Parts: sequence; C-alpha cells; structure tokens
Amino acid sequence: MLQFISLSSGSSGNCYIFTEDHHSLMIDHGIGMRKFKKIVSEYKINTDEIEALLLTHEHFDHSRSVGEFSLLSGIPVYAHGSVHDAIQQNPRLYKKIPLPQRRDVTCGENFIVGCFQITAFNVPHDSVFNLGYFITTPSTNICLITDIVSFQPQMLSYIHQRRNMVIQSNYDPEMLQHGKYPAMLKKRIASENGHTSNQQTATILSQNVTHNLQHIFLCHLSANNNTPHLAQHTIEEKLRETGCNIPVTPLARTSPTGIFQLGD
Repeated sequence: MLQFISLSSGSSGNCYIFTEDHHSLMIDHGIGMRKFKKIVSEYKINTDEIEALLLTHEHFDHSRSVGEFSLLSGIPVYAHGSVHDAIQQNPRLYKKIPLPQRRDVTCGENFIVGCFQITAFNVPHDSVFNLGYFITTPSTNICLITDIVSFQPQMLSYIHQRRNMVIQSNYDPEMLQHGKYPAMLKKRIASENGHTSNQQTATILSQNVTHNLQHIFLCHLSANNNTPHLAQHTIEEKLRETGCNIPVTPLARTSPTGIFQLGD
C-alpha cells in the first residue's frame, strides 16, 4: 500500500511525501523547516526513511527548504540541471544543496529510489525548467503534475497511465474574471503562459479516463480565484459525463491533508 500526504499545496508552499514498505520519497520542499518538523511529528512520519527529494522546479514555493533539508538529511536531491543551477544562484536560498548530493534528471529516463521507479517529463511553466513525475511502486502508481501552463503531448501518456493523479487545478474562470486582480494579471493567468483552470484540468482528465483510475488529488489551487468545493465539483461533474465516479480530493493550500492509503 502506498501512503501519500500533502503537507502544503499552493503559492505559499508545496511539499508531498510518499511512503511504501518503509521507503519514502519527497517531492518539493517549499515550506519552512519549523512547520515541516511540526507536521512530521504530528503524523509520526519517520524522516529517516526519506531516501530522496525530487524537485519539480526552482520557484521559492517549491524549493524554500531544499538546501537546509538536504544538509540535515544527507539524501540526494533530484532535479533538472538548470534547476540545480538556479537554486545555487538564488540569494533567497542561502542554504545550498551540497554538490555531492545533486542528481541531474533527464526527461524520459527511468531511475530507481528504494521501491520507487521514477520517470520525469517536461511540464511547461515560467521557470527555468519544470518536471512532472510518474512514480511506480509494487502496489500502484501515481503521477504528479503541478504549475502547468498548458497540457502538452509529452504529458498525456503519463496522465493516461496513472492509477492515482496529483494535478493542478488552479483557478475558476468566473472567479478570475470578476475578482480583484488587475486586468493585466487576469489576462496573464488565463493565457497560454499562465495556469490551467478547473475546466481545462477536468477536460484532460475526462479524456484520459481508464478503468484503473482510483483517486485524483487537486493541487496548487488559487487562494483568490478558486475554492476547494468549486474545483472538486467541476472535475467530478466532467468525470461523471464519462461514467467515472471516483474520489476527487482538493489538497489544502497551507495545511496537511492527513495520510491517504492508495493501491489494491
């Protein structure tokens, strides 16, 4: 059984932990270490079992504590080479990933950490490089895609294969249109250089429904242009049109979700 917990998911910080058979993997570390330690203590997560940290991209809400955690834990940090370089050059990230712990990731190549078989793929975003991850374990698989500008062909095969999905559902177009953001920012968010809406995510998921789809988690919801209920309802309604009725869970922006049990 794969255990999954989101510690935080949003513009103020992102961090996810996956555990199976005493092997753990973290994706992103965009929250402060004090908050991190409080959550892992509360949920009795054994951080000694974390064998690697995977980074999606270099933005501060995904990389805030990666240097500090890598120094404390000694574990390898996997990221695209340009992301490693960007973190090294970022003055806000004053604690850096030690060079011996850096692992450069190539899109499309498989690598193994503990019981996890991992494939990275490119996800368009306004960062130096952004990765999605497809992770297979002995019991199941899960695909994580966050900070999506648009859905590109290289992403679709991984979306189609997944049994579990963590995917961005950032904004609702009506809320964005009638919200308080200035017109230029609204235009950027809704453009091909912005983020994906609830409706865009719903459409992609409905087009890639398979019989083994088990659970969908919605990540990186906007604080001002979305609500968990609206995101969940939009996805569920679109999936029901295909005859699919599975759990859809919005991940909290600033608090932990609790631990989900995934797999057969």
